[in-house]
Amino acid sequence: AGHVGPVTSIIRDYLCRRVTEELYVIEGISLVSRIGYKGDVAEELDHLCALINRDRHTVQESAVKLHDAPGFVVKAGRYFYVTPEIVAQVAFEGAWRRWIADDPEGFFNRIPSPILEVFLKRVSRSGSEEMRRQVGLFFSKWVHELQPIDLSNPQNVNRFITLIETSPDTYFPLLFGLVERATQEELRAITGHGYGHWGPRRYLVWLVEKIIRFPQFFNMGESILLRFSLEETEEGIGNNATSIWKQLFGIFLCGTAIPFQERLNKLKERINSEDEKTSNLALDAFDGVFTEYRMRMIGPAIIAGRMPPDEWNPKTHADLKRCHDQLILLLCELALSDHQLFRQKAYQISISHMRTLLFRGYVDELMNILVIENLTDEIRVRIIESIEEFLHYEGQQDASHPLSREYIDKVNHWMETLKPTDFHSRLVTSIGVDAWHYQFLQDEEKWRQEIQLLARKLFEDSDLFNNEMEWLCSKNAKSAAVIGEEIGKIDTHGLYLEMIINSSVACQSTALARGYIYGLLNISPSVAERVNALLDRVEESSAVLAYEIYMVGSDITNSLSRTLKLIDLRRLPTTYLNGFVGGFRSRSLTVNECKEILKRLVGAIEADNSDSIITKIATEFVAYRITDENRTSSEIRILNDQKIQELIWHLLELFVKNPGRESFWW
Repeated sequence: AGHVGPVTSIIRDYLCRRVTEELYVIEGISLVSRIGYKGDVAEELDHLCALINRDRHTVQESAVKLHDAPGFVVKAGRYFYVTPEIVAQVAFEGAWRRWIADDPEGFFNRIPSPILEVFLKRVSRSGSEEMRRQVGLFFSKWVHELQPIDLSNPQNVNRFITLIETSPDTYFPLLFGLVERATQEELRAITGHGYGHWGPRRYLVWLVEKIIRFPQFFNMGESILLRFSLEETEEGIGNNATSIWKQLFGIFLCGTAIPFQERLNKLKERINSEDEKTSNLALDAFDGVFTEYRMRMIGPAIIAGRMPPDEWNPKTHADLKRCHDQLILLLCELALSDHQLFRQKAYQISISHMRTLLFRGYVDELMNILVIENLTDEIRVRIIESIEEFLHYEGQQDASHPLSREYIDKVNHWMETLKPTDFHSRLVTSIGVDAWHYQFLQDEEKWRQEIQLLARKLFEDSDLFNNEMEWLCSKNAKSAAVIGEEIGKIDTHGLYLEMIINSSVACQSTALARGYIYGLLNISPSVAERVNALLDRVEESSAVLAYEIYMVGSDITNSLSRTLKLIDLRRLPTTYLNGFVGGFRSRSLTVNECKEILKRLVGAIEADNSDSIITKIATEFVAYRITDENRTSSEIRILNDQKIQELIWHLLELFVKNPGRESFWW
């Protein structure tokens, strides 16, 4: 706005005649371009009144009166502002003399962050050259005197953010400089949590996420987010600095107008960083680029008073294909690198996203990355698993699966070359997958036939079985229980019983033993005495391992009496009674067994009523018997037993003190 020069005194005299007592109200409101007075911006007027030391109620009443006559204050929705502009300019000069001129620095220091931006707008619109000089000098001096540690102060950060949003070209580079100079300790001191509110880090991350929409700020914003990510303090937040930094490199929802190739080059630069922590973080970000299904909070339509450009997205299928090609090119570079970590990450990404990459047509590139000679048996298992899923879901030729028969055959051939012929590799390939994998692929019968062949081979060759025992008891043997059951069905005399139990205890793994004992007892219940004798020995060394094994034997292994004994000896917590909520596999619980279980559940809740897990178990134990519409006569007898009724009522009284799961049932 232009300045009124010689007519200032005339306008001021006019104002003084029209509004004598309320002149300070017009001058106060003229300090800002507009001021919120109701709704979610009502606190702005509180801040302004505190700044000029005036009563909020009186100021608002006077502003409403001035709106009615002579109309120098406008009510626009939730805001007041002074009009016309010539009056606002003269009133601002009067306000400067009244509150600022005697101590400009003191006044500027007291301006609350929520109204700093509208004050700066008023200065830029209505202030004289000298006023703008003083304001600019003060805030420029204030910012230049900031040190990295000052970013841990919420008041400093709020003011700094306001200045950046007012003039990002001037102040955002200064924030970049502060973060670049900060030590690790100073960055970690910038926390995201305060007392009842967010801390300064949260507001800085939000700010950078917005400003980085503009291409000219991308490099600085990326560096700021990277430094915060390397010293992350908001691990539990989904949109922390690390997540936002990783999103910058995605094909979709990147949050910036910078083209994908340029961003991928920046990511490659970070991957090749000499700083190991930076390189590892960049490799994780690269992994995330392969996941196209992502989400991000939409940003504001106006940022720092400007409309940001649209974020970059591929406009055509050809654009998207070029992005994928660039990703694969970098993936191949990492796979052929001399750097072991890069090669490992390339393997991991290739396997994790194999089904998607195969669908995009990159089988040749995957074959070059995953050279057969370099693959462990465990990696082969994962590759074969992914290829089988691809062939099942995407390997069909129809309108929704546009891949050629030649391409599908090539993928199939690759899978066949990956399948091993030696016994150990066959074992790993079959047992290293979860049983549900073949259930989903509707190919379980073929898989089980292979397991039966492997089980027969192990049974017939004790030396081979002994050599494979360590792997069968490892976490990689995901379907060990399945092959254990098949061996148990063959080993009708329990020849391998002791070896399997001892190996399970030594390896602290029970899957093989559970499957074996389940198969053995179903075929040869006569070996129960030997099984129970061995379980007695296991109980002495590990109650938990014993529980996991004897539960598959149900009645034959005296599972309930063993569990009650171990609970009474305090070697198992009462929560282990959860395994008996539904009774036994082959029969219902007896009245006596129910009493024993209920007694211990009541005792556990009385000892610790805050234990929500035990309360849940007790609730479900009772509810299972009360709500079952197909109760047997023995279950009806249980509910009619007086002692059991007393125990159930006692439990219900305890449930009231710690409500939870019972609302689901009743």
